[in-house]
Amino acid sequence: MKSYKKVYIADGEESALKIVDELRANGIIAYEKAEGAGELMKIYSGMSFAGNAIYVDEEFVDEAKAIISLFEKNKQTDIRTRHGNFSKGTRIAALFCVLILIISIILSIITSVI
Repeated sequence: MKSYKKVYIADGEESALKIVDELRANGIIAYEKAEGAGELMKIYSGMSFAGNAIYVDEEFVDEAKAIISLFEKNKQTDIRTRHGNFSKGTRIAALFCVLILIISIILSIITSVI
């Protein structure tokens, strides 16, 4: 019978599933499970507040930790590079739309009060 070890605790189910997919893509048998009372909270509220643990086959623990470490580094890099990819014109257009929205909300409040 195979033995599984906890190698990581992800912030949420989506993160955990992405990491499990990455591990499986590298030939490592893995699964995720909500921590502690997280299973009950998952049923009650739809998410676990304690995080989701990732378990792998005991013989792949070191390899899994290395893959997770690389995955986390790439995820942080992706997050940093996602911001600021918009041109100056796009940012100005977005700001203009927000201003129009705010002005229209203010005008609708003023007209409803008068």
